Amino acid sequence: MRPHVIQNGDVRPGNIRVIDNDYIFYDWAWGAVSHPFLEPSAFLHIIRRTLPTGISAKEILVETYLNEWLEYGTQDELKTVFAIFDELKELIWAYVDYIWVKDIYTASSEPIEPMSADGWLLDRRTYYFERVLRRFLKKDFNK
Repeated sequence: MRPHVIQNGDVRPGNIRVIDNDYIFYDWAWGAVSHPFLEPSAFLHIIRRTLPTGISAKEILVETYLNEWLEYGTQDELKTVFAIFDELKELIWAYVDYIWVKDIYTASSEPIEPMSADGWLLDRRTYYFERVLRRFLKKDFNK
């Protein structure tokens, strides 16, 4: 059985600070409990254009991360599970955004003001939900 992990929800280079070989993660607004492979997959997606060329940087980072989880399976088994999360991450993001949007609408008994905290959250979650769905629907599955 794998442990659940605390997910920051917005891990990107601008939300990570290194001080004296320690890491500080900022911006916990989208924090949650999730599977341990979801956030690293999202982080690799965010930094994909900044990874060095000429080496298999993503594979090196994935293998290094998976080494910390070897008590839960072999490297090959963990790579398979990570690859599944990596392939499905956008659908998972769309589902999470759908839940946010649904919960905001159900929790509010009055119309949501656009400039309120709920209005801002609804705008952001709707934007990301639509963006992920558009990107997914444009995918070429014949590759």
